[in-house]
Amino acid sequence: MVVEIKNRWIGYSVMLVQAILIAVCLSAVCYNVSSLPSGILDGQWKWLYGCGIWFTMGMVIYIILFPKAIKQYFAVTTSWIFILYGFMEAVWGIRQVYGFTYSNHSLYTLTGSFYNPGPYSGYLA
Repeated sequence: MVVEIKNRWIGYSVMLVQAILIAVCLSAVCYNVSSLPSGILDGQWKWLYGCGIWFTMGMVIYIILFPKAIKQYFAVTTSWIFILYGFMEAVWGIRQVYGFTYSNHSLYTLTGSFYNPGPYSGYLA
């Protein structure tokens, strides 16, 4: 049984806060440090650690304030964030194919924000 929030503007704001929390947590995929060699993932791990802490704190506050909204909005919001990041990765890959953006690996033309086409294709799938 899904419990609905009565005021739609409160529902929209709850969904927006949840989308921001999820997007920040999943944004480690897009974090790229051009000053480091392509095999070093140190910057991404630091970003993921920081985002994980903010995501956990935000979700705890979110669950305390809006416990019934998790059932209603979490799956939809997470799906749309994955679709948004998938679209962004696809555009990034198309730009690499046409030479507008550099590839993160010297042997592969198409890597997206990853260092290898394997994780890139898995993320798009």
